[in-house]
Amino acid sequence: MKNRIPSALLLLALMAAACSKGAPERPSDGKPPGVAPPPSTPLGRDGLPLNWVDAPFSQRSLYLEAEAPGPCPPCPPDARCAPCPPPFHRFSTHPAGHPDGKMVFVAFTRPPTGLKIGGYYHLSGRTVAWAPHGDIFVTMDHRAREWFPPEKCLALAAEYKEIRGSSKGTCEKDEDCTILPGGVDDCGRALDTKTAARLEPIHRMFRDMCGNTIQCEPRFAQPACREGRCVEIRGK
Repeated sequence: MKNRIPSALLLLALMAAACSKGAPERPSDGKPPGVAPPPSTPLGRDGLPLNWVDAPFSQRSLYLEAEAPGPCPPCPPDARCAPCPPPFHRFSTHPAGHPDGKMVFVAFTRPPTGLKIGGYYHLSGRTVAWAPHGDIFVTMDHRAREWFPPEKCLALAAEYKEIRGSSKGTCEKDEDCTILPGGVDDCGRALDTKTAARLEPIHRMFRDMCGNTIQCEPRFAQPACREGRCVEIRGK
């Protein structure tokens, strides 16, 4: 009498064969297959992505949050190490803690100087895809210059105009008058020396940290006191 395979066992055998076809094959050492590391962007001799100079050019105004970290220490075998931060300076589109701030990684073509945590900087450069880190802003502005943010420049300009507007520019003699430098909202004007002395440090700070907002042509003007008011006498 021939042996017959029970129908239940035959059904289990068919199900196992079907499942084995869709299952991934295990390597010969018996370990499950590992996850392939993400591809990295090829770098040139300068340590920057190849052909990064062909990326779109732009100018950005950013706040420095953190300087580039140092080299990562080696991770011991069979240890769980925190991901090593990328070797880029971390900037943000807004001051620290601002809800709309977006992180921007910046790579300098040379070691930068003049950077200060929390500082506001105008940088020109190119945004390049740098796997596996994402988009990186590469800049040649390695001599970074700190600027005041727009809201602080507006406050300085408002203070300057308020002090200047509150003065009547009265005088008794020519020596009581001077010519204000321009650049904040006009190209200069005659004013009494006392008020000008109050405005001088504000104007200097605005010029150095905000940049003059008006480009004035060279001109010659002398201050004079006429009928108790400071005026300017123009000439060439």
